[in-house]
Amino acid sequence: MLFRSGCIKTLQLKVLDLLNCVKEKKPVASASSSSFKLERIKLPTFSGNFAEWQSFHDLFLASVHNNKNLSETEKIVHLKSCLTGEAASIVSSFQATDGNYKEARALVLKRFDQKREIVFAHIRKFDEFKPLREESSSGLRSLSDCINECVRSLKVQEVPVQHWDLIMVYHSLKKLDRESRKQWSLDQDEDLPTLDEFIKFVESRAHAL
Repeated sequence: MLFRSGCIKTLQLKVLDLLNCVKEKKPVASASSSSFKLERIKLPTFSGNFAEWQSFHDLFLASVHNNKNLSETEKIVHLKSCLTGEAASIVSSFQATDGNYKEARALVLKRFDQKREIVFAHIRKFDEFKPLREESSSGLRSLSDCINECVRSLKVQEVPVQHWDLIMVYHSLKKLDRESRKQWSLDQDEDLPTLDEFIKFVESRAHAL
């Protein structure tokens, strides 16, 4: 009996220990649960490159600015943590308080939400793509990606790129390697080429190499 009683007490103690563990493992308060989710989701970063502004701004709006579960203090903490380099210096003097978020964000928008600079940055990125010295699948794919990124980004800024086909094809041709330019010329007829046709040529050639 004594042995049996001792076993029962031991089991009771173990059950109590388990219950205590469950009680101590309290759920995180709803006010901060969103912050923990944001920590698990990698927030966008921005260093001051105008070509990266629109992507950063859209992601920040969706994950932080429009998040009703975050306080203004939490929002400015996330804003400061997302900015690096030149962009970080704009908000470095702001303390993490409710009253500072709107002013800090306004300064960031004033500096970087500049349509002309954003458009020029995307055109510059395409223009600075170095011409391919030799034919390679990786080089041709990089060129195709650069063209597509430039066109998509300009469309977001409402630039009428649908009328730029000949200009884009002309400048893109200068970035092809010599053999690919030769093949492109051999494949052409008398019709004016479209940008879609050029991109399809580049991608099919990359696939063939």
